[in-house]
Amino acid sequence: MSRPEYVEHLGVKIAVPEAAVSDTVLRFLKEGRYESREGKILDKIIDDGERVLELGAGLGFISTIAARNKKTEAVRAYEANPALASVIAATHRLNSVDNVDVRTGVLLRGSSANEMPFYVRNDFWGSSLSKKEGEKNAKEVMVPVFDLADVIYDFRPTMIVCDIEGGEVGLFDGMPMPPVKKILLELHQPVIGPAGVKSVFDCLSKSGFYYDQDHSMTGVVLFRKL
Repeated sequence: MSRPEYVEHLGVKIAVPEAAVSDTVLRFLKEGRYESREGKILDKIIDDGERVLELGAGLGFISTIAARNKKTEAVRAYEANPALASVIAATHRLNSVDNVDVRTGVLLRGSSANEMPFYVRNDFWGSSLSKKEGEKNAKEVMVPVFDLADVIYDFRPTMIVCDIEGGEVGLFDGMPMPPVKKILLELHQPVIGPAGVKSVFDCLSKSGFYYDQDHSMTGVVLFRKL
């Protein structure tokens, strides 16, 4: 059976080219399991004039949902894996979305580097900044680095959506984020461990955010500014 051009999930047509989307990812999409929690939560929490900053754009699914919401003012999305840029563009095109600023690179705090290695794996959602011990199949690519504080100052997001495979630890540690009112974050406990989960909660608490249990589902957590 030939591979389809796209799979429709929660009303979004997601491009699935074989070169970038593995059979495992394709199966999750067909079963409706790909980023379904974030997708179901996002539309419910967007307010008038929302400016959404996405860290980890994946296949363009979340940025499409954000951009199609009539309350949204602007969307900027960062994805480290350069191979996904064309997939994101195709997903946006399939859904007639043309109001997302998509950039390739990673967001870090206070890094002086202009670029750094990123490890791309067959199932793209397992790609990360860390190489696993003894790993031989990950492809190392150099990607641009952007300072998170500079991006927040420039774009002035009111909401951050973050799914970066363990990179959430320490990212927001006591950081002042005046325009940000909501952070929708996927926690990767198998990667960061219980101490990492505690660190994320502690860091965001120091920055004045609380856990919104009404709009959180298992590992996908919404933090709101008090």
